[in-house]
Amino acid sequence: MQKPGIKLPGFCIQKETLCKGLYKSRKLATFGPMKKEKNGQHFVANKLTESEVYDLIQEIGKLIKAKRNRRTTIERFAYEIKVSRSQISKYEAGGDMLLSTFLKILHGLNTSGEKFFKSLKKG
Repeated sequence: MQKPGIKLPGFCIQKETLCKGLYKSRKLATFGPMKKEKNGQHFVANKLTESEVYDLIQEIGKLIKAKRNRRTTIERFAYEIKVSRSQISKYEAGGDMLLSTFLKILHGLNTSGEKFFKSLKKG
C-alpha cells in the first residue's frame, strides 16, 4: 500500500519531508517474515509474529482505556488531546496508531512511556 505525496509547483510534501521535483510515494511499514540469516550472519532483532503483535496492541488498548476511564470520559479526553472520539475508541479496542498519536495519549494520561509499559507488564 502506498500513499502519494501532495503535489505543489516544483515541490512535494510528504509527512514532514520536503523534496524538490515531482510527487513521490512512500511504502508504509508492514509486519512480515524477517529476512533469513546467511553465511553465519546472526540477527539481533527478536522475531515477533503477527499474533504477538496483535495481542500486544490489544493489551495496550485495554490499558489506555483503563487509565482513561479513571481520569475522564472519552469525549473530554478526545477534546483535550485533539484526537477524535472515534479514533480514541478504535485505539482502545486494539486498533493500530501512529507513534505521534500514542505520545499524545500518554501525555493526556499524564504518564511516561516507561511508566505505561511497566504497568502493561504488571497487568
